[in-house]
Amino acid sequence: MLTKNYSIVVAVDGSEVSMNAVDYAVELAKHEENSLLILLNILNIDMAKQSASSFITAPTFGLEEYEQHKKEALK
Repeated sequence: MLTKNYSIVVAVDGSEVSMNAVDYAVELAKHEENSLLILLNILNIDMAKQSASSFITAPTFGLEEYEQHKKEALK
C-alpha cells in the first residue's frame, strides 16, 4: 500500500486571519501521518524598512533594486 505525503503551505503575515490559518493547518497536519507543514512568512517591505532596526537582522539584499523599480513604476 502506498502512503501519501501531504504538504501544507500557509502564508503568515501576523494578522489574525493568517494566525487562524496556521492553527487550522496545524490541526490538519496532526491528522495526516506523512504531512509537511511549511510556513511562509510574508513581509511588507515598506513597513519592514520603517522598523528594520527592531526585528530584521538579515542582510537587505535587493532592497536598493526594489526601491529603484518602485520609483520607475510610479513615474
